[in-house]
Amino acid sequence: MKNINLEFIIRNAIIAALYAALTYALGPLSYNGVQFRISEIMILLVVFNHKYVIGLTIGCLIANIGSPMAFDMLFGTLATLVSLLLMTRFKNLFVAALFPVIINGFVIGFELNWLLELPCWSSYVWRSSSTLFSRYTCLIKFS
Repeated sequence: MKNINLEFIIRNAIIAALYAALTYALGPLSYNGVQFRISEIMILLVVFNHKYVIGLTIGCLIANIGSPMAFDMLFGTLATLVSLLLMTRFKNLFVAALFPVIINGFVIGFELNWLLELPCWSSYVWRSSSTLFSRYTCLIKFS
């Protein structure tokens, strides 16, 4: 039983570290008005193993520490957690991948409007589009 728990911890730690590292690697694109994160592709892992919710959420939190928008740690991480929990309910990757597009689009779009005074709808559309692009490009390429 100890091996299973240790393996669970190690896998989630690796996922969290990779998510944060990929986000930090693209620095300026990952934050502020752009919010284009290649690390978002990793969220699809939760469809294959629901236990990865923890690692992905922690990775998002760590990545959001680098955000110049302080509230991103709270709102961005919660949006990701809600998206992940909803994704665990679906086996179809294309359907499951819609949840982060919609939820993160609204939450981050609102946050960008509130903190950076960017237009709300264009922030929503931009954030949703970048999330949609990163997810579905990966899905189409590897399906």
